[in-house]
Amino acid sequence: MPPDQTSEFKSPDSSGEWTNRLKPISPQRLKPPKPTEPSLTDSRLDEKLRLGRLRPTWTQASPSPLSTRLRTRPPRSHKGLFWDIENLPGTYGPGDYTHPKVTAIGWAWLEPPDHPHEPRTQGRVLIRNDVEQMRSIAEEFRVVWDQADFVAGHNIRRHDIKIIDGMYTTLDLPLLERKRTVDTYLDQPKMQGFSRSLENLAARWGCPIKKMHLEEHVWEAAYDGVPWAVDVMRRRVQGDVAINLWLYHELVQRGLL
Repeated sequence: MPPDQTSEFKSPDSSGEWTNRLKPISPQRLKPPKPTEPSLTDSRLDEKLRLGRLRPTWTQASPSPLSTRLRTRPPRSHKGLFWDIENLPGTYGPGDYTHPKVTAIGWAWLEPPDHPHEPRTQGRVLIRNDVEQMRSIAEEFRVVWDQADFVAGHNIRRHDIKIIDGMYTTLDLPLLERKRTVDTYLDQPKMQGFSRSLENLAARWGCPIKKMHLEEHVWEAAYDGVPWAVDVMRRRVQGDVAINLWLYHELVQRGLL
């Protein structure tokens, strides 16, 4: 009769007796002792810890203003194109929204800071009912735009670029090439307590160029293509570009750009 399966495993020997064939359990092998670790009271270790605590973790402060180090530095290249547009309220959209229509474009190349008050500005006024004239000015401005390493203006990322993109599209022309932008309004540190408009900042810091203000009838005459009013609009957009160039140098000097 086979042994009970729950009993200890045995096998019969020559005499027919069941014996235990399991090997005796060997004593557990002890791991070799670890080398003695230095205690915290060891003089050499204590000296090392004290030296580690005394090691300075700060770095030398940067000479650049904090506002400049926290933002993208203005490009060092002088191939910067400053530009601005004038626009009129055009067709109505939902909620009485009026679509803006470009009426004038002004531009100038970035001048060195030693003579920022004499920019060589250019200006063009678009005749809204002459599509070919508008396309000619748009392509002329594209030639200038393509020469720039970066483009700059006041609130251009939120205003001018979107409007001029719409103009090129409605004229069935390709959009202008995407460029690095410097925005003298949006790229300043976020501040409150005063207006950061182009006119206010120029007046606050003593810009020698005064912003031109046009009365309503002058705007209407310029929109209608009346020659004398068109000339006033052209000088207005060129003046805004010149003020923006002056403001750019002022912001850089003050560490605000």
